[in-house]
Amino acid sequence: MHFIGHPVIQGFTTAAAILIISKQLPLILGTDIWTDASPHMQTTSLAVGFIALLIAFRKIPHHFLSKLGPLVVVVVGCVWVLYLPSTFNTVSVAGAHGIFNFSLSMPWELFEQLLPNAALIALIGFLESTSVAKNLAKHNKESIHANQELIGISFANFAASVFQAYPVAGGFGRSMVNHQAGASSPLAGVFTALFVSLLLLFTSDVINYIPLAALGAIVILAVWPLLDFTPVIKHWRIQPKENSTWLLTFAVVLWQGVEIGILSGVALSVIFLIRSAAKPHIAIIGRIPHTTHFRNVKRHNVITQTGLLAIRIDEGIHFANQDAINQFIESALGSYPNTQDLLVVCSAVNIIDSDGLDLLQSWNEKLQAQNKQLHLAEVKGPVMDELTKRGFVESINPGHIFLTTSEAFDTLSQPTDESYII
Repeated sequence: MHFIGHPVIQGFTTAAAILIISKQLPLILGTDIWTDASPHMQTTSLAVGFIALLIAFRKIPHHFLSKLGPLVVVVVGCVWVLYLPSTFNTVSVAGAHGIFNFSLSMPWELFEQLLPNAALIALIGFLESTSVAKNLAKHNKESIHANQELIGISFANFAASVFQAYPVAGGFGRSMVNHQAGASSPLAGVFTALFVSLLLLFTSDVINYIPLAALGAIVILAVWPLLDFTPVIKHWRIQPKENSTWLLTFAVVLWQGVEIGILSGVALSVIFLIRSAAKPHIAIIGRIPHTTHFRNVKRHNVITQTGLLAIRIDEGIHFANQDAINQFIESALGSYPNTQDLLVVCSAVNIIDSDGLDLLQSWNEKLQAQNKQLHLAEVKGPVMDELTKRGFVESINPGHIFLTTSEAFDTLSQPTDESYII
C-alpha cells in the first residue's frame, strides 16, 4: 500500500468521481443517457431542486444544520412522492423478511474452486478501500495504518460471510456521502448500520417512497469536489513524472476500471523509482571558502585541492546503478587527469550490495595499479558494517575511510588551487 502515492490517489479520485457521477445521471434524468429517450422532465426538475436544496444547506453557517441537507432531501422526496404521485423511480425494497440470515454452514466442497476468485476479491477490496482511506486522510490532514485497515476489513468480511452478505469494502460514493454528512470516527459506521437495520426491519414501506433522483443528487454533490484537473492544467511542467502517473491512472480507471487503473499507476511509479535509482545524482564537490561545507562545483563557488578529486554519490550503490556510477567516475578522472586521490563521499549512501562492493573494489585495484589511492568519507554505520564483513576495509589500505569530508580534505590536501570553480 505504501506504493500507492499521491499522484495515483489523485488520478484515481478524479476518474472515480467521473464514473460515480455518470452512474447517477440516469437517476436524476429519469432515463438511460445512452439511449435516444429524452429526459423525464419531472424527475430532472425534482433532481435540480434537490441539488439546489443541498447547496443551500451547505451554506448555512451552523455546523450541525449544514450537515442535514441529505436527510432533508430524502424526507422531502418521500413526501413529494407520497402526496404528488407520478412516474418517479423509487427505491425498491423486498420487505423485511429474509434480510438477516445467519448461518455457519459453508460449502467446503467448493473451497478449491472458490479460493482463487476469493483471493482476487479480497485484494481488490483492500486496494480500493485503502485508496479511499488515503484520499480522505489527506483531506483531513491525517494518516492511516494499512495494517489496521486490513484487520478491520478482514473482520468485517468474516462477519459478512456468516450473514450471507456481499464482500465488504470501502466504496468511494458511500464514503464521500458519509464524509459530507460530518462523520469523523468509526462510530459513524456503527450508527449507520444500526439505523439501516432498524429501517429495513420496521419502516421498509417508507423506504419505497424515496425517489432515486434524491439519492442521485446526494451522491453527485458529495463527489463533485473530488474533480481536480489541476495537475494536468497547471502543474504539468513542474512535475512531469508525477503528472504522467496521474494521467495514466486517470485514463486507465476510466477505461478498464478502478483496480487496473490503480495498479497501472503504481507500476509506473515503481518504474520511475527504479529509473531514479538506476541514474543517481552524482556530483564533483569542493569546499565552500572558510567553512567545513562541501557543495557541487557546478552550483557553488568552491575551492578544490590539486590532485584530489572528491565525488558525492546521492544514492545507494547497488546493481541497478553501478554502470552509471562507473561511467561517471571514468568521465571525472578523464576531466581531472592529475588526480592522485579519489575521494568518494558516502553521506547519502544508505545501502551497498555485492555489485556495489565489487565496483569499489575494482576502482581500488585500478587506482593502486597506477600508484593512486581510493578513499571514502562519511560512511554510515550499516554500510560500514557491510564493508567490514566483506574485507574491503583491509583491502583499501593505504587508502583511508575518513569520518568527515573536511577531515579528508585536510589530510589529503596539497597546494591549493585558489581559483574558484563555478
